[in-house]
Amino acid sequence: MITFIDEKGTEHSALVAYSVTNAVNGELSVKGTIYTNDKVLHGIDRGWRFRLDDEYYRIIYAKPNDTGRQIEVEFDAVHQFFYDMSKSMVYTTLNGSKPFETYLQAIFSNSGYTYNLETTVGSIRKENFGNKSRLSLFNDIIKAAGLEFSVRGHVVRILKRIGTDLSTIVRKDFNMNELKIEKDINVALALGKMMKITRKVAMNLSMKAH
Repeated sequence: MITFIDEKGTEHSALVAYSVTNAVNGELSVKGTIYTNDKVLHGIDRGWRFRLDDEYYRIIYAKPNDTGRQIEVEFDAVHQFFYDMSKSMVYTTLNGSKPFETYLQAIFSNSGYTYNLETTVGSIRKENFGNKSRLSLFNDIIKAAGLEFSVRGHVVRILKRIGTDLSTIVRKDFNMNELKIEKDINVALALGKMMKITRKVAMNLSMKAH
């Protein structure tokens, strides 16, 4: 059972089967299927959140499925950090060779999050570094330095890369603006019912024709 929190702060509990991806390379996400509570099944939208193991996650994708017996909704969610940082911009720009922490300070200043840099990094040269989302800039600088990170609450640990590759979130240039609810859930369900009715009518007409 997971308690979802809608955009108004109202809580809704629902039966959910889920799996968690939690890696030191930065990825922290949840994938699952919702089975109960009509308010969740028909109302869930991008930006809804839930708490799991003392961490908050935000819904970034939802797809309704009509099994014939019940409605189920598949969903993807990411840690609150990724959602928040994608919604906040850095409007200043940095140019030239700067200490790595100068870039981090620009990204994290007034973001609501703090970082712990647990390795030594020299200066990095960037041009026109800024005027993008904090998340996009963070992905950029992490890749440029060849580092990894992990998130707990409002603290981001940044450390020397120890895995075989960067997280899928970093490698795919995770961009919240490109992620959305696949389609209006109620519309999707209505279309599904219409398609079933259409198929049934077509079958009946075919049988009559023979």
